[in-house]
Amino acid sequence: MKLFHQLVIAIIGIFCLSTAMAAHQGGHRAKAKYRARTVEMRQMTIEQIVSRNPRLYILARGLRRTGLAEELNESGPFTIFAPTNSAFKKLPKGVLSRLMRNRRQLKAVLEYHVVEGRLPTRALRNGEWLKTLQGRREYITKRGHRVYVNN
Repeated sequence: MKLFHQLVIAIIGIFCLSTAMAAHQGGHRAKAKYRARTVEMRQMTIEQIVSRNPRLYILARGLRRTGLAEELNESGPFTIFAPTNSAFKKLPKGVLSRLMRNRRQLKAVLEYHVVEGRLPTRALRNGEWLKTLQGRREYITKRGHRVYVNN
């Protein structure tokens, strides 16, 4: 179990490092790191909401692959800080394909982006800490209507 947690932390660290490197190399901040999308479960399921957005097809595939979409629909409400396709593509080569093959690790990474409760953007405060389904507390940065996790 300890090895699993270390691996998840390493994957998240690699992801953050690669995003920072890409931002530095491009001369701009990597705003696509964690473009937050507040998902309010009213009449549509999380999978339906995510699947309708072409910028979130990798997330949709991961939610289906892990069974997390069904789990989130059974209870809730939840808010997903949805990483975009461009954020997933900034992972080092081969990491995304390895994650997609390892459902347990993929689920842990996706749970890092989910918090309990219905949290519309207007309700979030800059500098707020939120506990994710993964069990970690994450820092919220709010710039206008965009919300970033640990950015």
